Amino acid sequence: DAIPDMVFEMELNGTYYSYHTPQIDQLGIPVSTLIGKNVRDVMPEASTNTVLAALQEAMDKGRSSGYLVKLRLRDGWRWFELSAARKAVKGNAEPRIIVLTRDITKRMESEQQLKLLGTAMADLNDIVLITEAEPLQDEGPRIVFVNDAFERRTGYTREEVLGKTPRILQGPHTDREVLNLISQRLKQWKPIHAELINYSKSGEEFWVELTIAPIADSTGWFTHWVSVQRDVTERVLAKNALQASLQHTQAILDNMADGAVTIGPDGLVRTFNKAASAMFGYTAEEVVGHNVSLLMPEPHRSQHDSYLAHYRSTGEERILGKPRELEGKRKDGSTFPLSLSVSQTSHLGQATFIGLVRDITQRRSDEEEIRRLAFYDGLTGLPNRRLLADHLRHALAASSRSGLCGAVMFLDLDHFKQVNDTRGHPVGDDLLRQVAARLQMAVREGDTVARLGGDEFVLVLENLSAHHHEAAARAEVVANKVLQLLAEPYRLQDKPHVATTSVGIALFIEESKSYDDLLKEADAALYQAKAAGRNTFCFFDPAMQAKAVERSQMEEEIRGGLSRQEFVLFYQVQVDRQGNSLGVEALIRWQHPQRGLVSRAQLIPLAEETGLILPLGQWVLETACQQLAHWANNPEAAHLKIAVNVSAAQFAQTDFVAKVEHALTLSKAPPERLKLELTES
Repeated sequence: DAIPDMVFEMELNGTYYSYHTPQIDQLGIPVSTLIGKNVRDVMPEASTNTVLAALQEAMDKGRSSGYLVKLRLRDGWRWFELSAARKAVKGNAEPRIIVLTRDITKRMESEQQLKLLGTAMADLNDIVLITEAEPLQDEGPRIVFVNDAFERRTGYTREEVLGKTPRILQGPHTDREVLNLISQRLKQWKPIHAELINYSKSGEEFWVELTIAPIADSTGWFTHWVSVQRDVTERVLAKNALQASLQHTQAILDNMADGAVTIGPDGLVRTFNKAASAMFGYTAEEVVGHNVSLLMPEPHRSQHDSYLAHYRSTGEERILGKPRELEGKRKDGSTFPLSLSVSQTSHLGQATFIGLVRDITQRRSDEEEIRRLAFYDGLTGLPNRRLLADHLRHALAASSRSGLCGAVMFLDLDHFKQVNDTRGHPVGDDLLRQVAARLQMAVREGDTVARLGGDEFVLVLENLSAHHHEAAARAEVVANKVLQLLAEPYRLQDKPHVATTSVGIALFIEESKSYDDLLKEADAALYQAKAAGRNTFCFFDPAMQAKAVERSQMEEEIRGGLSRQEFVLFYQVQVDRQGNSLGVEALIRWQHPQRGLVSRAQLIPLAEETGLILPLGQWVLETACQQLAHWANNPEAAHLKIAVNVSAAQFAQTDFVAKVEHALTLSKAPPERLKLELTES
């Protein structure tokens, strides 16, 4: 809100998508009325083309700046400067661009006045003569500049008068009283207005209205005198035009906030104003006479040297044009972003480049802060509702391309209001921050965790499976992980706190559902979870919810079956080509009291998904080793080996070898008779 710029989010075709700025009446209309409109609807063709060019450059190069648009508003013509940056998107989603619009009417008016003044100096019929401020002994100040009109009217060439004093124009009838008055006024550093007779090189007299004024640098020190002389017949017109030009120019110089650096074609700095000194940390004395690359880090330094070499060899002015953004280098070695505008003038017959420099560190910081405030939650740092909508739309589009299901999880904390009511909002905020951190641990890289507000969070899981039932199973695993992580005790003001969570899940594939519909489905499932007693999850799809309930019951029954010793091992004989017994493969079965004998195909996949494969696998290993030890005492079976399947989850455990050794030691089974087989997974 503190930034004066208007900030828009636009599509590449020029349609206004959203705005992130207060309702500033800079355009003469409410900014909100632009949303959904195209620049073609609100701007003339020339301005429209400029905006579209800025958008295209931002799309192609990542960012663009310095595009100027002139619009006629109800209070007159206004100039705007556009800066744009491509917004990061996923996949092939519709690209959009952030556009900052700054009203630079005052700056453009000032620059226009300066250009007009430069043109006037070149084409002016009046004589313009500039001298040094300090006199050369008693002869008066030396001439450092004369314009074309001086040569035409006096007959002297520049070479004949540069370094001389204005006395070269005086003759026998020059009014001595006027000269004494001028001398007195010069000592007082005051402007002079007088009429005087001058003499040309041929001795011709001509009357002029003389105006002399001091020129001060940015520090207020007087450095030169400028004298403008006009024929008496043009007295009134000359006086008004000259005074207006001088006053306007002086006001611009006195109020210049940008750094100004003048550079010769050799790359050496000629002048360095006060604003530039404050910006770069150098005094003018430390910079003048040195190459301007002193103020630039690499690679900008090498680029600048290349530009100057190209100019000296060809005369082509490639460094001129619209403002560019690059880095500057301070005296202490630190770098900062800056905006540079370069123009060219001529001084004493030599090309001089004038660089206007502006520190844009704050602008860059403001842009980043705008993005953070617009798209991220201030408390947790998670994406907010706006960025969640963008991520979810991208996920739907990606699902449409890949054919893989995804899931949206809507969750909130059970009885969170009691925390705020009993322990205060700061404690509640601390709890929300800890919840956000745990949720980020529960998902994969590339999945989205967002906060909608209050204690409401949303998870977007992508690329789960091409089949609904498998996607539901994987979403269930994540939901269980979330419930487990969020149920672990928290530390709030050095006191333990236990909180539970309810989760609603809605699956999606392709773009068959909208963003709003998915959130509504997940929210409805969340209320089902709360109705089911909280600290649980529910699917929006009734069939999947029933299957999830069945799987959860099966998981609990597996845990109980281990403690009740309901599992048994069957042994499938392994034989050679002649049919001789070599060993057996241990196959687990579940002797369920109600379901009967449950096969391995039903048992193992669920055990692997829930993590129960680890205790179940260890039971199989220990039971098989006990069988080996028993057979070792039977001559007919002592030669048999037992093959035990080991899941990838078991093999990945750091203590896997120790657990195998423990099973062998506990049973005293012959280790050479135990065969471990890695499953295909």
